[in-house]
This record gives sequence, C-alpha cells and structure tokens, in this order.
Amino acid sequence: MSKEQTTIFKGIAILMMLFFHLYGGADIEQWCTPLVYIGGKPLVGMLSRVCYPVTFFLLFTGYGLTYSFDCGRLTFATQIRRLLRLYILYWVVSIVFVSIGMVIDPADYPKSWLHVAANVTAVHCTYNGEAWFLFPYTLICLSSPWLLRGVTALRQWWHKMVFIVFYAFCFLALKWLVSLYPTSIFVAHVHNYVALLFYFYLGVLLYRLIAAQGKASVSLPRPFSMPLVAGSLLIILVTVKSCFKVTLADGIYAFAVIVLLLQFTWRGWVAQVLYHLGKHSAAMWLTHTYFAVYLFSDFIHAPRYPLLIFLLLVAVTWFSAFPLERISQFICSIILPKCKKQLLL
Repeated sequence: MSKEQTTIFKGIAILMMLFFHLYGGADIEQWCTPLVYIGGKPLVGMLSRVCYPVTFFLLFTGYGLTYSFDCGRLTFATQIRRLLRLYILYWVVSIVFVSIGMVIDPADYPKSWLHVAANVTAVHCTYNGEAWFLFPYTLICLSSPWLLRGVTALRQWWHKMVFIVFYAFCFLALKWLVSLYPTSIFVAHVHNYVALLFYFYLGVLLYRLIAAQGKASVSLPRPFSMPLVAGSLLIILVTVKSCFKVTLADGIYAFAVIVLLLQFTWRGWVAQVLYHLGKHSAAMWLTHTYFAVYLFSDFIHAPRYPLLIFLLLVAVTWFSAFPLERISQFICSIILPKCKKQLLL
C-alpha cells in the first residue's frame, strides 16, 4: 500500500467520520429531513453504522508505523516530534474555536483552569469531545517501538495464542473496571489504550500480509481479484454492517474493507478529491464537531436534507483546514525547523 493509497483511504475515513458524527446518534429527524426510510428507520442512520472511523485510522497507523519499524526509523524520539506536530495543530484549532466559543457560548468556554489543563493535554477533551481519540492515539504511538518489538518476538504459533488469551483477559478485566468506575478518566484511558491496540495490530497484520506479497496491494485468489467481484463483496459487507450494530466486529470489518478497496485502481477526479481530503484529515477531524455540534450547528443543519448537510460540513471543514494548518506549520518551522511541513494523522 503506497503513501498515495494511504492518503486516499484517509480521505475516505474522514468522510466516514463526518458522516458518523452527523447521523450516528438518535433522533436525527429532529434536525434534518431524511428522504429514504427502510423498515421505518432513516437510511442515513443505518449507513452511519458502516462509518466508525477510529478503526480505519488505527489500522493506517499500525500499517505506517510497522513500515517505519522495518526501515529502522521508528524510535521514541521520532514519535515525539511527529506527535508534537499534531498537538500544535490541535492547540491552534483549540485556541481559535475556544476564543469563538467565549463569545458565542461563554458558559462552556473556557470554564475553570482545570478544564483548560485537561484540554491542553487532551487528557479530557471537554471543549471538543470527539478529540478523545488524541490521547490514547498518543500513548499507542509513543509505545509503538516496544509494541512492535514484542510482536516481532512472537514467532511460534503458541506464543501468539498465549498473547491473544492474555490480551482478551486484560480487555475483559478493564471493561469490568470501567463498569465499576464509569467516571474515572484514568480507567477510561487504560481501557481505550488496550481496546485500540486490537485495531493497531490489525494494521500491523495488514502490512505483514502486503509485505509477504511483495507488491503494493493484496492479491485475492482468482477470480476474486477482479474489481467487479471485489465491489460486489464490498456492497454485501456494507449492507450487512448497516443492518446490524456489532461493535466487536468493527476492526475485522475495517480490515476487510481496506483489503477490498485495494483491489481497485484509484485514478481520476475521485482519487484526487479523496487524496486532498486525506491530506487535510487531521484538521478536518479536529474542527468538524465545532461546526456541526458545539458552535455552528444551526448553520450546518440549515439545509435540512442529509446530503446537503454532509456536503456543507465537508466543504466548511476542508476550507477551514488551510489557514489552521498554515499557522501550525509556521509554529512547527520555529519549534521543529527540520520537521516536514505536512501534518499527517
């Protein structure tokens, strides 16, 4: 999977994220007018079940970091620099939108100094709840050199089985602790870290499978390598996932979707649009709920029809990404003069 393919798939993932946060909740008919219903349920609400984006971004992270690990470029220091670039963008976005929030909604912005500190570190994102992913993502990236060394050491099949059993035990134990201490931020972060490791390791597996093939895409056995058949399988997979809300299968679903998408040749204007969206996925992720939920929801929902609302949110977040990224890139050029300017999630 090339860097261009990964960026295109990030473009698909960010569209999923925006769609999920628009239509993944209940009572969406209160603020929009769905045109298509299936079994009395809005189609957009059902389609939101196929759009859980965290799994996709963690898979891409596992894939990319495994590549860096195999090339000898994955160190704790490189991850610090990479994450600092992302945090700088996060701080720029937060300063801009919290400043606006102090005017539009002074009761919620900025609140106490404890809230400020929690949001600056992303330990508890009360200003933009959908940025919760940043902190466990940071922990996974920082620990990735040791995680990948550990995975590489699991050479025998029984080593892998012991690891899987141990991981399942830890996951279930942490889920039990979350039920006992539902308000504990510490327990929640530990649980999120362990839960998200599964998606990260699926990305590692994806890289290993592609590396074993020795080319840039996964080859399915004939005749399943045909794009027509892959497209048919993708439609079936999406249809089944939209009908059943099974969160335990999100990782396997994302893995299968990526493998099937790799069977297509991405060219033309569709690939270009997705590529440009993928390049700005980090800024779009960090801004979209400020527009859609917290500060400008009336404006975003004004068109009333789901497709128009979605397209408006995509356009607004995409255009707003440019100035925010330029500011963060300027700060990075001062703090980290040798770092690349492009901000990647």
